[in-house]
Amino acid sequence: MLAHDLRQPLHAFLFANEAIVRSVSAPNSVVSLLTMQRGAAHRMTRMVAELLDFTRSRPETGMPIERRLMDLEPLARSVIEEMRVGHPSRSFRLNVQGPCIGCWDRDRLAQVCSNLIGNAVEHSSSPSSPIEVGVAKRAEHVELSVSNEGTPIPSSLRPELFEPFRRGPDAPKASGGLGLGLYIVQQIVRAHGGTVSAESDVRATVFRVSLPIAPSSVPASA
Repeated sequence: MLAHDLRQPLHAFLFANEAIVRSVSAPNSVVSLLTMQRGAAHRMTRMVAELLDFTRSRPETGMPIERRLMDLEPLARSVIEEMRVGHPSRSFRLNVQGPCIGCWDRDRLAQVCSNLIGNAVEHSSSPSSPIEVGVAKRAEHVELSVSNEGTPIPSSLRPELFEPFRRGPDAPKASGGLGLGLYIVQQIVRAHGGTVSAESDVRATVFRVSLPIAPSSVPASA
């Protein structure tokens, strides 16, 4: 209830901010302040959304999902395009192998893609290093992979990667997250009967999501 209540004034605030920017010929200094204000509100919105998802998740089953037949390739491509808008200086590459169609929740998988790609951007070694995204057909599963070059994740931290409220030691304080992004990814993937894992060495850090193509592939315990 609190998360829902917080969303309404934030949305009103953002709407008013956008209206002012569009309607007023303000000096650059004022526009700069409005842009800073809007960025802070978006970070708050993301935190509220993460908290709301945290309350929705269930340890045994993950997030509630609504399955529909869909293709993962155009979804991944769309999320990458959104990321390009927010990070125009970054290089994003998409590699697709085979038809990647399954019965999944489109909105939730968009969230998985966005969280993993955003995490890769945040922890990359430099703005010039590319973010590699892969979508591939693997027998009865489809695999989504996201990799970036950067400081390897210490082995001591890897068992905690998908626990709630965990943030990497090199995560920028201004990122606007609560350390729930990877936890939410895990809960969504688990709800689909899939798995998510991470590999990290001096060459790259890679997150891999494996999704059963058909609902009948989902174990009863998932």
